[in-house]
Amino acid sequence: CLRISRMARDICEAKSSAFFTLIVTNGYLLSEPVASELKEAGIKRAQVTIDGNRLIHDSRRILKNGQGTFDRIVRNVQAASSHLRIDIRMNLDSDQHCAPDTIQEVEDRLAGYGNTRIYAAPTRWYGNQIATEKNQKSACQCFPKQMLYRDHLEAGLPGCCAVSLGSRVVLPNGDYVLCWDEVGTDHPDYGSILDHPAPLASMRSMWMRWDPYILMPCADCRYLPTCRGSCPRDWLEQGKPFCEYESDEEYIRFIKANYSERKSNRTKSGVPEPAINEARMGS
Repeated sequence: CLRISRMARDICEAKSSAFFTLIVTNGYLLSEPVASELKEAGIKRAQVTIDGNRLIHDSRRILKNGQGTFDRIVRNVQAASSHLRIDIRMNLDSDQHCAPDTIQEVEDRLAGYGNTRIYAAPTRWYGNQIATEKNQKSACQCFPKQMLYRDHLEAGLPGCCAVSLGSRVVLPNGDYVLCWDEVGTDHPDYGSILDHPAPLASMRSMWMRWDPYILMPCADCRYLPTCRGSCPRDWLEQGKPFCEYESDEEYIRFIKANYSERKSNRTKSGVPEPAINEARMGS
């Protein structure tokens, strides 16, 4: 990881191109010296996965000897945040994360570490759409602030790597896949980086035909600009979108949380925030 990052950084510098990279990790080995070495190699950001408070996390993410990993991961995040921007991916499900205080322990432990941020990631169960939708709805209700993936609301094109022409997902043997979720699964033969500079166009055409701004029911949905049509893979496998907002109440809760977050950020920076029009939000 360090070697590839250094090489890619040098290539980008030689070509006057922007360079950005991050590492996704469970955080167990992300000590302060490791974080410092990552930063030196050009890696400025890390995503660390936590499954809730100590009790929930240590019931799922344990060592071979049965010991938990929560305390060490949190200590590592605290230390590593002096070198890296760290996003805490909080895996949530409705059976255990049913109230805001179920993640309060993590928020308390990271209070004062300004280079960290927690965001909600409802557990997705492929093959069990009902459980997935239940998790999503629970997260929208209990953790609206943590559902904010950006500091501001924006309407935009889908940001999924699988439907981005410039994106590459390369497996250790050099084979391509289009979606991160295809890693470790049976997937189409998209070719290999050893033979082709990009995934085979004939194999990625089915992904590129996905467009929520044209396909129904997304094209007529009032929530589309915010959710961006959700996951393209759901469209391809289920024939329908995975909806983040099932009601106006959930959507308005998200908008209000977003507004509150933006207002707080603007206050800190001294920029005034325009007043919210709740009458229009309800319509």
